[in-house]
Amino acid sequence: MLLAERHALEAGERLIELHVFAGNTPAIRLYESLGYRTTLLNSAKPLL
Repeated sequence: MLLAERHALEAGERLIELHVFAGNTPAIRLYESLGYRTTLLNSAKPLL
């Protein structure tokens, strides 16, 4: 992640976003520890 952030900064980007499934708690905790914060929440419902 840190390498991706560095490359993005070098390319002139000022924001990096990622998508993670709500149930992927280890990934969420990792991203939070790196300073990422939730900005969007999606909801879904299976159709029967």
